[in-house]
Amino acid sequence: MKKPSLSALRKKLDAVFSEWIRKRDAHGKDYAHCCTCNRAYPWKSMDCGHFIRRQHTAVRWTATNAHAQCKRCNLQGGEMVNYYQFMLRQYGQDVIDELQRRKHQAPRFRRADYKEMIRFHSQP
Repeated sequence: MKKPSLSALRKKLDAVFSEWIRKRDAHGKDYAHCCTCNRAYPWKSMDCGHFIRRQHTAVRWTATNAHAQCKRCNLQGGEMVNYYQFMLRQYGQDVIDELQRRKHQAPRFRRADYKEMIRFHSQP
């Protein structure tokens, strides 16, 4: 049996992580509030918005870096001023500084790393 490619595993992880974040932010309900505009939407119709852009893989799948965000806000560049204010209220400057510091790391994820993160974020 052929092993899944790293890109296939990354794509799968993105999907399960996104669902995990949006469900987390819905608090067991059908609706979640957008982290930047605070409007409520069905969690299934929302995006998984990232404070630090997804290109920074060191924090791409970090729970404190991702939150339910409506498509409108996410497509408008993430509404970064509002996102920063949300992060400050939610976590404080220390967490923001740590994410900023960690984004410059360049981890090398192996197949086993992706599989473990997929397993973790697939749990109810």
